[in-house]
Amino acid sequence: MDVKFLAEYKINNQTMALIPSHQSTYQTIVHETLQIYYVNQTYAEIMDNSRK
Repeated sequence: MDVKFLAEYKINNQTMALIPSHQSTYQTIVHETLQIYYVNQTYAEIMDNSRK
């Protein structure tokens, strides 16, 4: 499974879970079907931005 760091993330049909992180370098771990992303947004910010 590949891991990538992102500044922003938008929920899509591959998104399986948004998990809050306790790390200082990223705020949310996003699990997709074949990918994991470490994102510098809170899960609430990801949810809000995905509605736009």
